Amino acid sequence: MSPVEPPGGAPPPDDPEVLLEAMVELGARITHLLSVDARQYFEQNIRRCFVEAPLFAQGLSDEALRALKAEAAEAASITADLVTTQLGAAVWRAPPVPASADAPITEHSPVEMAMRVVTSAANRFLTEHGIPGSPTPWTPPVRFIDGETLPTLTRRLWRLAARHRDAVEAAVAAGPADGADARARRWDDA
Repeated sequence: MSPVEPPGGAPPPDDPEVLLEAMVELGARITHLLSVDARQYFEQNIRRCFVEAPLFAQGLSDEALRALKAEAAEAASITADLVTTQLGAAVWRAPPVPASADAPITEHSPVEMAMRVVTSAANRFLTEHGIPGSPTPWTPPVRFIDGETLPTLTRRLWRLAARHRDAVEAAVAAGPADGADARARRWDDA
């Protein structure tokens, strides 16, 4: 049973550990969408700059173009893997709680940094291969990717982060005695 979406659509209980697990699981889904989009962003930008550079394009043989395209695909794959690495589970254990549930995923600074890294990687590829132009900045995708959308997952993440913050505050306010009893029960149940 998934702590993010249990049967019947009920939200996970307000246990901080369960909410933390749900945020990490949701973060993995967000990371997957961003990784898929990073690969596509990278390849589309290299293609766009190639198409917009007629003198550069004319100077390449078909064989050289195939090699360039293969290198771009490999660099896109490496870049997508980098996104997955940068946005590992630890990143999702402490997302911010923005003022609005509609805030973009870039409110979470590791995501914003990963997006800048991907844009820089595309720019570096263009420069290293002498392709004129520069990539457009990578922005969070809004389309469906593998049946999910980033805006929907982001809203869920922000709600979970707020609930987690509230649950932690409630646990702290409940005092150490309640926490000790819960830890004793947890020990006994294990």
